[in-house]
Amino acid sequence: WTSGHSTAAHVVFANPTLDANGEDLFPGDVLCEQDLGSAVGAVDSGNIDGATVTAIAQHLGLKTLAIQVGQDVVMADSEGKVSVSGESGQHISSEQIASLQANVSGGASELPASVNGNASLSGAQQSKGSYTVNGNLNLASGVLVIHGDLTVTGTITGSGAVFATGNITAAGANLTSDDRYGLVAGGSLNLP
Repeated sequence: WTSGHSTAAHVVFANPTLDANGEDLFPGDVLCEQDLGSAVGAVDSGNIDGATVTAIAQHLGLKTLAIQVGQDVVMADSEGKVSVSGESGQHISSEQIASLQANVSGGASELPASVNGNASLSGAQQSKGSYTVNGNLNLASGVLVIHGDLTVTGTITGSGAVFATGNITAAGANLTSDDRYGLVAGGSLNLP
């Protein structure tokens, strides 16, 4: 509820947290203007970006959250280590993951099981099993389809999308979606 009326925004928490009054907040709870802080104006007008979501995350002290207004989804954390535009989610059903992956798997290049050092990828790429990057992962209009876990010891940056049937683990993420999706995991999004 903002400015005396409701705003069509969906907020997703990585972990349960507390509102400004110390009350528990869980997925599906209604957030009011006083819960969102000074960034509420941008959510109310539908003009959200990484900075807005980060401001809300910092106000609530959240590890990671996502806010959706209309078709725009931005994910951020209270420390500024995560900023992802595009629809992201965790614990997505295997059927939904398969449906999303089917749109990008055709003609995708095969990835090795692991890379020692930084990886820079573009175009459609896929791994038949888990994929590990011992460094940073940079996408340049890249779409990754991982049939297993994605583990990045550094950060995920650039533009594109990642679909993994397992967990997505990284030390941080600053990713801009080229289309609709950002980070989609069948398991958990393990971000700081």
